[in-house]
Order: sequence, then structure tokens, then C-alpha cells
Amino acid sequence: MRSVEANRTGEYGVHWKFSNSAFFRNGEVGDWKQHITAEMAQRIDGIMDGSPIVVVFCNLLKNPQKHLVK
Repeated sequence: MRSVEANRTGEYGVHWKFSNSAFFRNGEVGDWKQHITAEMAQRIDGIMDGSPIVVVFCNLLKNPQKHLVK
């Protein structure tokens, strides 16, 4: 999606304008540190601890073939 010119240029918003490029990040491991503080990361960890979303995602990582739709 990043390569599509319409996604990289232009603006979004009514009251405040944001560049469309603001919605993209590098997508590299650890890149989140460029976007949120350590305190924010701790809060997210506290919210997600024991969450069924995390459990499903971890199971998917352990055995991705089991979850493929054929």
C-alpha cells in the first residue's frame, strides 16, 4: 500500500489535517520505539496481558499451517 502514490500524498481529516504518510511506519521489528514511549508500551502490555487476541496470535505463530484456510 505504501507504494501507491495516492496513499503517500494528500491529507486526511476535517478539523486537523494529517499527511497520509503519517499512517505508515517502517514495519521493522522494534520500530515501535520510534512511535511510542516506554510508559505507553507498559500500558499496552498491561491491557493485552491474558487477552484472547494475544493467545490466538501466539498460537498462529507456533503453528501457522494449522490455521491456513484451504
